[in-house]
Amino acid sequence: MFGFEPVTIPAGLPMARSISAGVAAAGERDIDAVLIALADMPFVDRSHFDTLLTAFDGSVVGTNGCGVAMPPAIFGRSHFAQLTRLSGDNGAQALLRTAPLVTAPVEKLLDIDTPDDLLAAEALGGQQNG
Repeated sequence: MFGFEPVTIPAGLPMARSISAGVAAAGERDIDAVLIALADMPFVDRSHFDTLLTAFDGSVVGTNGCGVAMPPAIFGRSHFAQLTRLSGDNGAQALLRTAPLVTAPVEKLLDIDTPDDLLAAEALGGQQNG
């Protein structure tokens, strides 16, 4: 059965802390891998997740966003210890530097961090729905 158990961390902590907490919780269970995706990337679609799952070799696979390794990414259990030791705002980028990558269209990888990013997302959302 599938289910979700929230892992709560205090607001304002760096991105790596949420990854660390989530992976630590996953490591306490019989889980072979974790998929890390960012909530502020709303246009990543199911087909990209399916492609990542197909490309996953049991170790690690990430996304190629204009030549940059980025999430969404899947990490096998062998990387859990490294992921739980992450710090700062770079997330798991270092672990993706040598990983195989799946390319996605740049418009699918829009990361909404600023008001200008939100305006771009609203324009893109209208194009995709229209």
